[in-house]
Amino acid sequence: MGITTITVQILLISELTLFTSLILPLPYKRSLISYFATSKSVTLRTIKHILLALYAMVTIMFIDSIHKVCINKGTPNLPFMYHAERNMYLTGFTLYIALIFYAFCRLLLKLHLDEMNASVLKKQSMSQKKFVEQILKEGKEKDQKVKDLEEKVKKNEALVKQAKNNVSEYTSLLKKYNQLIEKTTGENKKNK
Repeated sequence: MGITTITVQILLISELTLFTSLILPLPYKRSLISYFATSKSVTLRTIKHILLALYAMVTIMFIDSIHKVCINKGTPNLPFMYHAERNMYLTGFTLYIALIFYAFCRLLLKLHLDEMNASVLKKQSMSQKKFVEQILKEGKEKDQKVKDLEEKVKKNEALVKQAKNNVSEYTSLLKKYNQLIEKTTGENKKNK
């Protein structure tokens, strides 16, 4: 087995191990995902570039093994065909798992971002709920004040009507009084 085959096998085993660890419900998984999502570490970028180079190498090996299988289809060299087919399946499966792993990681990151957005929206809705409750409470207080003021206006209107009635009654009584005074003064003048 060559060093390239060993490298592909190690890459495949590490992909499967990492994929399995991400599928399992572990308690530290969420913090690990948030770290990878928000980290701007040079080490992570370096690892990403190394993985991209390894996947490029695996892709080239996959194309080469397909080429060897297609060219040597009818040759009696069975160990060579076995080696080419083994490399084709190994590199193909490694690339396939890499694509699935990439899609799965993207889904996990999207899920993490959606959970963060949901928690922010939940906090906003709670604060808006408090704000709406405060506005409703103030509205009820103002409605109560309006009702109280309307009652006062009705009482004041009743007092104004009463005052007008009192004024009209007073003026009519004053006129009668003045007439009586004139009569009495007129009679007193006649009597004298």
